[in-house]
Amino acid sequence: MKKLSILFVAVCFVTASISAQNAEPTTNTPQKTTWFVRGGLNVMNYKGKEAATMTSKVGYNLVGGFQTPIGSGFYFGMDLGSGTRGYNEAGLVEYGKDIYLATESMICFNVQLSPITLGFKCEMVKKLKLDLHAGGYASYDFAGNIHMDTPLMRGDLSLGALEKVTGIGWNRFDVGVNLGAGLWYDRFNIDVTYQCGFVKALDTRLSTNDITVNNLLVRVGVAF
Repeated sequence: MKKLSILFVAVCFVTASISAQNAEPTTNTPQKTTWFVRGGLNVMNYKGKEAATMTSKVGYNLVGGFQTPIGSGFYFGMDLGSGTRGYNEAGLVEYGKDIYLATESMICFNVQLSPITLGFKCEMVKKLKLDLHAGGYASYDFAGNIHMDTPLMRGDLSLGALEKVTGIGWNRFDVGVNLGAGLWYDRFNIDVTYQCGFVKALDTRLSTNDITVNNLLVRVGVAF
């Protein structure tokens, strides 16, 4: 799915370049700031060597923000909202003389802020615009839990209990980048954004701790 999203973004960039070259001159009528809400699915996962056995888990992402034109189709934006991050994991473990299937499933709920987004909108046909955007984000997990089914532990743990029981801490804070492309038809929007985190999620002394956020957001929105 992530390969398809990368292909979609690449096609959007090519389309934007062609449309920009063929666009007709417009008047210098001042454009107003656009306020919007956008929400949808978050296909959550992690990347890194320690994430080799992790698989995707579906969550959500919901934000509200604004876009202010800065000239020639470009705009500056900012948004604030809530989202999730997490994973599923399964693998065989040896316990005593037997081999068991151990599973984990984690989901965290966070507050997300994108303090700066730079984008470009290009009208393809009447009322239909292509929207390419990139920016940074910061998030903080205010709640979450992990469900474990292993030979040594079965049940749910909160983020606070995770470190006490397992000795592994969860880094609630994350920063990274958003890279996306979407379409606007009049006031309505569909958007695909790749979210890449930079902060290691596990707070341990292990040198192999390298897992970072690797999310794909598929959302719809409306402008006011």
